[in-house]
Amino acid sequence: MSEHVQEYKNDLDEIVFEHRNKAYGAYDLRKSYRGILTKALIIGVLLFTFGVVAPFVVMKIKQMNKPDEIAVDANMLDLTQPEDEDEIFVNEPEPEPEEPEPEPEIEEQVEVIQNIVPEPTKKPKNEVPPPKMSEQKKTLTGDKNQKGVKKPNAFVPPKKPKNPGKGKAVNTKPPVDNKKIYKTVDQEATFPGGDAWLREYVLEEFDTSVLEEEEDIVRTVVHFVIEKDGRMTGVRAEGGPADFKREAINVMKSIRKKWKPAKVNGKPVRCYGKFPISMRPPEF
Repeated sequence: MSEHVQEYKNDLDEIVFEHRNKAYGAYDLRKSYRGILTKALIIGVLLFTFGVVAPFVVMKIKQMNKPDEIAVDANMLDLTQPEDEDEIFVNEPEPEPEEPEPEPEIEEQVEVIQNIVPEPTKKPKNEVPPPKMSEQKKTLTGDKNQKGVKKPNAFVPPKKPKNPGKGKAVNTKPPVDNKKIYKTVDQEATFPGGDAWLREYVLEEFDTSVLEEEEDIVRTVVHFVIEKDGRMTGVRAEGGPADFKREAINVMKSIRKKWKPAKVNGKPVRCYGKFPISMRPPEF
């Protein structure tokens, strides 16, 4: 059958290329392409087989040429020294000689002559009169006599008397100035209801229309003087827009309650006070 097909194909080629230039490449390709295709297929199969088998062959060759492994004996050796062997002595460094401690200095005893302050009693006992100033300048003075070397220009204070007088203690605190405005006091001024009441009052009475043109939180600090009777005077504000400060001053002045004044030495005095105010605009 294949022979008939081949003969038919050859006859077909002859018919197609009859009266044409058979030396042209197309006629030659049609005549020889089956053999070329067969050769290309065989070469491709051989190359694929070589690519698959080659790594295994190379690995096998490496294993054959690999040197023999050398077994290592990893048993631990007993390095402890037998009891019957001579002991090995290590030369230890000789201790450094200790430095002798310095002998304590013996303080020279100084002569002291007795100079006792007499006790302030109604019936004094027989008291020893103090030594003369000329003798006191030659050496030390103290509560009892002591022999030694004279040491001039020195003084040992005498002991305090056993029974001091029972006079009244003198009040050394400075007097309270009624006109002075104190920055530091013994007892701070307080407001009835505390800061919470003040803040609530300010929020209720404050005219928030002064905040309409503001775009952020507005702050100010109201300063004032708390008088001895609890009134607020000298109210002023620092920081913030002018309208906001003016309204803060008006609100603080409208407070009718009085402060509990500050005290110094237990007496009411004038003192400084301050109250910070901060508010947000209505549409903030």
